[in-house]
Amino acid sequence: MKAAPGESVMILSEARRILLCLRYGIGDVVMELPALETLRRAAPQAHLTALGSRHALQILEGDPRLDALACVQDWGLTHWGDPGTGESVERLEAWLQEQEFDLILDVSHAVIGVRDTLWARERGTVLDTVMNSPDPMLKKGKSGIEALNAIIYNSWGLEVPADLLPRIWLGAEESRFRETFLHRSGLEEGLVVGLSPVASSALKRWPETRLAALADRLVEEFEARLLLFCSPHDDSREVLGAMRHAGRVTVVLARHLRQTAALLTRCATFICNDTGLMHVAAAVGTPVVAVFGPTSPRLYLPPLPSCRAAGAETPCPHRKNNAFGPALCMVENRCLVDEKACIHHVELREVWIKVRQTLAAAAAAIR
Repeated sequence: MKAAPGESVMILSEARRILLCLRYGIGDVVMELPALETLRRAAPQAHLTALGSRHALQILEGDPRLDALACVQDWGLTHWGDPGTGESVERLEAWLQEQEFDLILDVSHAVIGVRDTLWARERGTVLDTVMNSPDPMLKKGKSGIEALNAIIYNSWGLEVPADLLPRIWLGAEESRFRETFLHRSGLEEGLVVGLSPVASSALKRWPETRLAALADRLVEEFEARLLLFCSPHDDSREVLGAMRHAGRVTVVLARHLRQTAALLTRCATFICNDTGLMHVAAAVGTPVVAVFGPTSPRLYLPPLPSCRAAGAETPCPHRKNNAFGPALCMVENRCLVDEKACIHHVELREVWIKVRQTLAAAAAAIR
């Protein structure tokens, strides 16, 4: 059954077994972490299971705020829109029956096959943020996280503290990995800056040649050593091929997200596109300079003084500034205004100014 808003707090305080359906993407899950922490405080007695995609769940492994993780890929579901097969739905149904959840949060965020199965069961109480749109808050100029927190309050009855920001918990295992990696790479001392060409869409990828030029400037002006974080497909070739100082770069191929997060803590700043890694870096305390194209920094840039956006002033009539979701150009996978995407109009100088500001602020904080 669906609960009335006024009943939400009582339902949370009495729940024994809670299933939290996470959004699919890495960045989306990181943005939900303040709500997760508030939920844990509100229901300390409950056994809390988070359900999501394998890549996003990696950041929550070993997290003390959760009691269990459930991965949709374990039931044969391969992407957010996957309705599943008869066999996968049967296995999911058996798992749900075994778990006996008495409260389910945000069914609408689950993979289609899980969502449809949960709605069909009609067992347990459901509190779902889909009943409240974040758009009114976004139209008032609020950040993406502020809008998410508002719909959490309207849907779950939980008030997320304004000063509670996303935080990824890292343990001793990640610390050991980081120290071993840095020792083997000779990166234990000196200035280390992280960079990444990774993007979920070509429209969100700043040209690799400009990233390479920025990397060379970091070496020449600051004598920096560089960590280049790449995707499983190893997109380092174009960046390294355009650099004069490629020997100062240590390539980090796609790793477990918690290992990546641990390495990001060594970086004085992280320069990237609007990706999940941007959110991960900010959530472990690393200053960020992110290059934006068809997405809005106000919605997606982590709301921290140490996080800066470049490209926000580049005009784009299809950019969504007051609503979540992909711009029309991203849906059609092509720029609808120009031969080149708007992110190609973000100049090196603009990003370099943001990087210098970020490094100066970090140095001042240390002093």
